Amino acid sequence: MRVLLTTFNSSYIHKNLALRWLYVARPKDVVVNISEYTIKDDVSSVAASIIADNYDVVGISVYIWNVDQVKSLIQLLKLRKPTIKIVLGGPEVTYENDEWFAYPIDAIVLGEGERVFWEYLINNNTDYVKEEASEFKPVRKEDIAYLESLDIPYNLEIDHTNFSNQYLYVEASRGCPFRCSYCLSSLDNTVRFFSLEYLENLFESVKDFPINQVKFLDRTFNAHKERTKALYKMLENYPNIESFQVEIVADRLDDDLIEMIINKSNRDRYRYEIGIQSYNPKTLEAVDRRQDNERLNQVMRILLDNDITIHADLIAGLPYEGLTSFQASFNQLANVYPTELQLGILKLLKGTKMKDQALKLNFLYNLQAPYEVYDTPWLNKSEMDYINIVAKGVDRTLNRNLLEVTVKYLNEHHYAGDLFTL
Repeated sequence: MRVLLTTFNSSYIHKNLALRWLYVARPKDVVVNISEYTIKDDVSSVAASIIADNYDVVGISVYIWNVDQVKSLIQLLKLRKPTIKIVLGGPEVTYENDEWFAYPIDAIVLGEGERVFWEYLINNNTDYVKEEASEFKPVRKEDIAYLESLDIPYNLEIDHTNFSNQYLYVEASRGCPFRCSYCLSSLDNTVRFFSLEYLENLFESVKDFPINQVKFLDRTFNAHKERTKALYKMLENYPNIESFQVEIVADRLDDDLIEMIINKSNRDRYRYEIGIQSYNPKTLEAVDRRQDNERLNQVMRILLDNDITIHADLIAGLPYEGLTSFQASFNQLANVYPTELQLGILKLLKGTKMKDQALKLNFLYNLQAPYEVYDTPWLNKSEMDYINIVAKGVDRTLNRNLLEVTVKYLNEHHYAGDLFTL
């Protein structure tokens, strides 16, 4: 059996960790290759290349950004080789996936597929695999001890020449301790940690390669304080890695962890993503999010005063957040002056509680990926367009370190802190 693991990444700098986990879990008597493409690649050429290599099975990793490319690839592959077996997996097809069976696929792996994918191909085990629309199967969560028993997927030979110009995505854990209703991670609300010994072996395996940036996929890097402190200590031993990006919950940072973050040895190597989403208490309650706004801003100011890089997110279109409320949320965050400020539009992701809530409240959204909302009971389309204009203004000035002095001067002397209007 010849098996190809493939996907379309959003750009060349990204790579797909899920395919690499499947690869290291492969049966030893199966020929398996990984081929990654980008959403800008010509799908017809991709299909021709796959057919030319005479694969029996193609496993495709599906996300909101590559839906169109995957659908086109499926049709071309089956047209040119009807006997080829096509198995899908990934967050975009794990929930509400019946529509995919209108395309000539053979199966969908539900959840974490390291064992499920191969058990299906070798033994036709369908416990966590859908082979037709409308049938119900549970979603798999894999055991961390099993994953740690496999070869490390972060140091495959195919990656050796690309460490310096692609992100290295790393899982220190799976799952999320929070239940934010708009996020797929809320469906896996228990955290499963990889052992510190495993993580040290991981970084030892790549220490001879120059790495530009490690991106931790953990939804909350500071979910366990003592473990986080141990990780900081461990990562000091790998100067071959220029920087790390982690996602943190800032209002839950203790003072001793803040001291570790602003320590000179860590200051220039870490970039922090902080998902704030809103400052409106009613909105936060509606999306099952707990947040101490005062503490949040206090911590961000401490970090920024110590030259820590912060990428902060807001989401427009959440319940109970009209234009006036969103403007207030924006101004609270913008006046802290994070290094980067991203205004995102709410996406109604398949399987999330938020999607069910939004449809009951008559939200209007794009039925095609990435499912962005464009009208809510609190924000109409013209107001959403207005927010998008503000987002572009931020991207073209503060996020690029342009006009920083000018913007701050105007904000303080002419706009009284109303950066949204400015």
